[in-house]
Amino acid sequence: MRSKQRKVLAAIPTNEAEGQLRVAGLMRYASTRANWDLRIVNSRTQFNDAGVDMLLEEGIDGCILAAYTPSVEKILARRIPTIITLENIHEQIGPHPNCISILMDNQEIGRLAAEHFKSIGRFSSYAFVPAPPKIPWSLERKAAFFEAADKRAAQFEFPETDIELVNMTGEG
Repeated sequence: MRSKQRKVLAAIPTNEAEGQLRVAGLMRYASTRANWDLRIVNSRTQFNDAGVDMLLEEGIDGCILAAYTPSVEKILARRIPTIITLENIHEQIGPHPNCISILMDNQEIGRLAAEHFKSIGRFSSYAFVPAPPKIPWSLERKAAFFEAADKRAAQFEFPETDIELVNMTGEG
């Protein structure tokens, strides 16, 4: 007997490689689940009140979110099973029934990056380009990177510079 088809919303921006890889992985997983009707919203500009309202009217059985807008509160208020893959968003929204957050181990990510460069063995210096503007996860990775890099890293200065970013994705 075939199980009921489940409508699953995936809000995953695909303007960068990370989001594209997430969608590819989700598609591979969903292809093994014949009962998923997967709805992918791949732009933060499409993940808005009107779009979420329309999907809620149609009915959503579950959500996988790598984007946050105030519309998420509507989903959470309905207690729709939700997975949120945004760094530290769980602190902002607080606990909700049927909602889990997947968190990154930023210290381990920074440490592993340094270990990788050390294993190659041909670098005399290291650099780290943080995500502006001083985003906590980026600062945690930076600290762990330089702590693990090697004793030479302690000799470097890390000036805090203002980097002006240009958004070429068309998204706000």
